[in-house]
Amino acid sequence: MKQLLSLFFFSLLLFLTSCTGTKKGVKSHDDNQLDFVVLAMNDVYEIDALSGGTVGGMARVATVRKELLSENPNTFTLHAGDCLNPSLLGNLKYEGKKIKGRQMVEVMNQCGIDWMVPGNHEFDLKRDELQARINESNFNWVVANAQENMDDGSKKPFHKDLPKGDKEYFPKYTEWNVTDKDGTTIRIGIVAATIPFDVKKYATITNPFDAVGDVLKEMEDCDVIIGLTHLNWADDVKLANKYPQIDLIIGGHDHYNMLKKTKHANVTKADANARTVYVHRFHVDKKTHQVTISSQLKDVDTSVEFDPLTQKIVEKWEKIGKNAVKKAGIDPDKVIATLDRPLDGREIAIRDHATGLGKLIAKSMLAASEKGATSAIFNSGSVRLDDYLEGDITGTDIMRVLPYGGPIFDVEMDGDLFKKVLDAGRANRGKGGYLQHANISYNDKEQKWSINGKPLQENKKYRVVATSYMLQGREGGLEFLNPKNPKLKIFDHDMESNLEDIRKAMASYLARK
Repeated sequence: MKQLLSLFFFSLLLFLTSCTGTKKGVKSHDDNQLDFVVLAMNDVYEIDALSGGTVGGMARVATVRKELLSENPNTFTLHAGDCLNPSLLGNLKYEGKKIKGRQMVEVMNQCGIDWMVPGNHEFDLKRDELQARINESNFNWVVANAQENMDDGSKKPFHKDLPKGDKEYFPKYTEWNVTDKDGTTIRIGIVAATIPFDVKKYATITNPFDAVGDVLKEMEDCDVIIGLTHLNWADDVKLANKYPQIDLIIGGHDHYNMLKKTKHANVTKADANARTVYVHRFHVDKKTHQVTISSQLKDVDTSVEFDPLTQKIVEKWEKIGKNAVKKAGIDPDKVIATLDRPLDGREIAIRDHATGLGKLIAKSMLAASEKGATSAIFNSGSVRLDDYLEGDITGTDIMRVLPYGGPIFDVEMDGDLFKKVLDAGRANRGKGGYLQHANISYNDKEQKWSINGKPLQENKKYRVVATSYMLQGREGGLEFLNPKNPKLKIFDHDMESNLEDIRKAMASYLARK
C-alpha cells in the first residue's frame, strides 16, 4: 500500500512539474534574447498639426509613443535636435518675455521625450533663454562636442539648474541597463554630437568625429550603441563608416526622411515637424552578440489620434500665440489677400526648386526696392511654414511663413560676384542656403544665368534686393557675401520703408494685388 501511495504522489509531482514547465507564455529562465523599441524624431518647430490638421502634431506623436509602450514597455523616445527655434510662437511675447521655445518644452515634457541632443537652432537663443528652457525640461540632454564658455575663460558642459543650487551637467554619452520579463539584461548606450554652425559666443562646438571617437573608448560594455546626432547627411554616413561600434544613427538637421544602410549601421532621419517619425525595433542576442534592427518610417497623419492631454497644452499655447499677435498690433484674423491657388512652402520643395511661394516673396522684395533693382534673392531657409499657403492670407500667416523677419536691402554687385552668389545658391540645393529669386533664370543645357531675360554679364553691375542675413555672410556657402567684399555695395534705407522687414514688404505687396 505504501508503495502504491508513493508511486501515486511521484506521478502527481511529475504531472504538476510538466504542467508548470509548459504553461503557454511563461519562461522560467533568461533566454539571452531581448527586444526594445526606439521612437525617433528631429527638427520639430511646430507643436500643432500642419496642412489643415492633416499631418504632424506633437499630440499625435504622444499617441504613437503610448501605442509603442503598450506593445513593449522597453520603448525609448529620442529627439535629434532643433525644436526651440524658429517658429511664430517662439518669436512672440508672453508674460513680458519672448516665448523662445517655452511652448515646445512643455509639449515635449507631456509627450514623454527621454533624451535629446541640442541642434544648431537651440543656440539661436540667448544664453539666459536657453538656460531657462533647459531648466524647464523634464527630459535628458546629451552631447559630446558642445560646451559653455564661462566668464572666466573656462569651458564647462551645459547644465540644468536643480533645487538647492545643484547643477546637472550634460553628459557626453549615456548608458543604462534594460531587462525584459524573463530576466535578460542588456546595456544600451547613446553617444551624441551636434553640428559646428554659427553658434552664439557663449558656446563652443568642437569636431564631432573626434568627440565621438573619444567617447566610444569609454563605452566598451554596451551591447547596443546608438548615435544621436544633429549633423548633415554626409557627416552622419561618414560617422557610421568611421565607427563600426555604432549600430544605428538617429539624425537631424536635414528636414526630409532618409535611410541608408552602411556596412555596420542604419543611418536614418525623419521628416521635419513630425510629418513622420522613425520606429526602430531592436532584437539583441546576447549569446551571438547579434543586433538586428528593423527601421520603419511611420506617417503621422489623420490615422493617428491626438493624445488629449498633449493636445490640451498645444491648444493653450495656440491661444496664447493668437493673443500675442494682437498685442503686437496685428489683427490675426484680418484678411490681407486671397490667393487663387495654393503656394508651396513645404521645405522639401522650397529648398529644392523655385516654388510659387518663393516667387511671391522674391517679387515682394523687388517691389520694395528704392534703387531700381531688377532682381531679388533670398535664402529658402528663411521660410519656415513647411506647408501650403492658400486661401485667405492674414498677418498671422505671413509671420508663420517668415518668423525671423528682418531687413532687406538694395545692393549693387559686380556681375562676377552675382554669378558666384547664384552658383553657390544652386550648389546649396536641399539646404536652407538654396536661393529663391525673382527675374532670374538658369539654362541647364548651357549652364548659364539670365537676368531679366538677358545673359548675366560678369563685367556689368547689377542692382539686387537681398536679405540682411545673406548680406552678413551668415549663409552656408555664401560667407563671401558680406560688407567687406569690395564688389558689393549696400544701400541704406529709411526705417519706415518696406525694406525694414521682409514681412512688411510681403504684406504690402499682397495688399496691392
